[in-house]
Amino acid sequence: MCGRLIIDGLALADRVSAQVGVPYHPQTNLDLRPTEQVTVIGLVNDQLASINCTWGIKPNWSKSLLINAQAETVREKKTFSNAFAHHRCIVPCSGWYEWRDEGGKRKQKYLFSHADEQPLYMAGILFLYLDGAQLVTLTIVLV
Repeated sequence: MCGRLIIDGLALADRVSAQVGVPYHPQTNLDLRPTEQVTVIGLVNDQLASINCTWGIKPNWSKSLLINAQAETVREKKTFSNAFAHHRCIVPCSGWYEWRDEGGKRKQKYLFSHADEQPLYMAGILFLYLDGAQLVTLTIVLV
């Protein structure tokens, strides 16, 4: 489960802009956590564009924030199906962290990144809310 991202804005900006073909200028955050802002690439008026959003959704029925969706079920789950059908995006990042239980209450954090410091791209789905102002939230799709 991806629960922390690394966004090295200086390293990602030029590479992602060149690879995807749209201006991309993320904020650097070397320990990006759910509820924080992240810049993704998605469609706006049928054109690729950078979109600033907040990581995580909080449906009315859920007691906790949902930050990830499973690729195997994202199409069928009521919570994700509409966003998956209409609001997909890519989440450029420099890497992410996973934790492994080392026994007891101790967990070890492991970094996953590209050996050549190339951008990594995760699949995401966006949720658009209109509540006075437009708010865009993100869930990352895990394989």
